[in-house]
Amino acid sequence: MVEGFFCYDGDMLTKTDKSWIDNKFATKEDLSVARIDLKTEMSKMEQRIEEKAQARHDEILDLFDGLAGEVKNNEEFRLLTNHRLDRLENTVGVTG
Repeated sequence: MVEGFFCYDGDMLTKTDKSWIDNKFATKEDLSVARIDLKTEMSKMEQRIEEKAQARHDEILDLFDGLAGEVKNNEEFRLLTNHRLDRLENTVGVTG
């Protein structure tokens, strides 16, 4: 083999060729850095998704709390109204 040349599948490559190839393809180090960057970005995205999901969950619970309060108020109103109607019917003498 001639000094300054690299053998690749029987073809002779110069240092310039090898440099050009090295610049076109990712190295293990490049892939490792990209993998770390992707993991970091995915972790950030996961955190944002969890925050949005928690916010939606809180909104839904607030809506249910309001709805439960309305139902309770309506039940209390209905009980009072029924009790008043019963008293009126007893006073007037109406039988149901």
